[in-house]
Amino acid sequence: MKEAEARREAMVKELADANVGHTRMAKIIEDLKEESRKEVEARETILGDMNHRLEEVETRARQVAEERDGLATMDAQLVADRTWMRDFGIANVAKVMECVREAGFKAGYN
Repeated sequence: MKEAEARREAMVKELADANVGHTRMAKIIEDLKEESRKEVEARETILGDMNHRLEEVETRARQVAEERDGLATMDAQLVADRTWMRDFGIANVAKVMECVREAGFKAGYN
């Protein structure tokens, strides 16, 4: 009888130890789940911020490309204007006016 009682107490103690171990493991698992959830939330926040920044950068890149195209068009127009001024600019207009004046005098226009 004492032997059976001793076995029973040993089994109860083992069961209690197993329950304590189980409780500890359950707590560890819950802590890990909470840490994982927080880490996922943090990564989602970071990812959301990165996506927002990426959208801003893409918008700015489109604006810069449009501005660059506008500047290229403006530059081409300035080159064309400079070429025209060189070929038909003020000096050429002055020559033409002088020629017209001389032609007018020759034709008798005063």
